[in-house]
Amino acid sequence: MKQNVQLILFGIEDKEFGIEAEMAREVISCEEITPVPTTPSIISGIISLREYIIPIVAINKKLCMNLKDDEKSTVLIVEWQGERVGLLVDSVKEIVDISCASIELPSPMLAFVNTNYLNGIGKLNDRIIFIVNMDNLLAEEVKKHQGTTVLVQTKS
Repeated sequence: MKQNVQLILFGIEDKEFGIEAEMAREVISCEEITPVPTTPSIISGIISLREYIIPIVAINKKLCMNLKDDEKSTVLIVEWQGERVGLLVDSVKEIVDISCASIELPSPMLAFVNTNYLNGIGKLNDRIIFIVNMDNLLAEEVKKHQGTTVLVQTKS
């Protein structure tokens, strides 16, 4: 049984979120995201990154939050179910180890986020970290739009 979990932390608005660090591939600054017609609103568009075309997910929309209105977007590239996906975030902060004992299940009373998208809420010193369940967050979109190409990764 794990005693600690390693998370990469990112910020949206004034909240800190984390995903398992092993999913993260890189962090980039992105000036231009190309919109794709008929994709769901959670998909901001695509970018070309080296040999890949990567879908960019506006994770803030699923979390019912707003991103800062910056000219450059911060994108956390993750690997999810064998695909590279970019998460649009305000900032990527750090990698931390957090004790599993300091992680609690999310209360259904949390109004700002669908708690199905959270694995838990961690306490790290005086900080609260919302631990995102990427499978629930992204799989729901893929299932809703089955038959349309939403999350694709191709070599350019």
